[in-house]
Amino acid sequence: MTPETITILKEKYKDDPMAWDREYLCKSIPNKQLQVTPEFAPHHIIEQLPPSTDLFHKPIKFDVYIGVDTGLTDNTAIVAGYWHYSLQQFIVCYEYTCKRPTIPEIAQHVKNAQEAMKYFQFSPVHIHTTIDCFEIVGNTLRVEYGLVFHRPKKRAIPDTISVLRQFLKNNKILIHHGCISLIHELGNALWEDKPNENAKYRDWE
Repeated sequence: MTPETITILKEKYKDDPMAWDREYLCKSIPNKQLQVTPEFAPHHIIEQLPPSTDLFHKPIKFDVYIGVDTGLTDNTAIVAGYWHYSLQQFIVCYEYTCKRPTIPEIAQHVKNAQEAMKYFQFSPVHIHTTIDCFEIVGNTLRVEYGLVFHRPKKRAIPDTISVLRQFLKNNKILIHHGCISLIHELGNALWEDKPNENAKYRDWE
């Protein structure tokens, strides 16, 4: 490719330099038109958690939420955080991912997340745990492992993603920098095609 050709191509992409970097410099830059959460930005990532004590140095407690997407045939992900009433923001501070875990392993990882989040909770009643799983798996987790949780209400994927995008757009979510997998997905996950009611998205990898 001649320098003249490069100049012509760069001029073609002058209004979209990220596309130039992606298509011709082979940089790992997601296509914004297919990005699942284009609102996600570096300012959503925090190095330290917000203060959890009041003016009198008494600990502030929060409503804790744990979300689990089980994958007996693919990946399982656990994400946990809490709603900070003073800041009016949801703080994500815990994640765990693994491939094809067994039911006992899923149960143990959920209990690990619950134990890790005890520092932030008002009381055991205020740990809201949601597990997306098959009914038979849910029954096993409840009966054999004593987990208390509810299953999510299913909605169309674009509708669910839309709620997340609104939270990001309005800066209602902060994510601790240690949640590496979540940060990667929010920054790089792409729709397979134009979003619709049956849309699916694929990992950047």
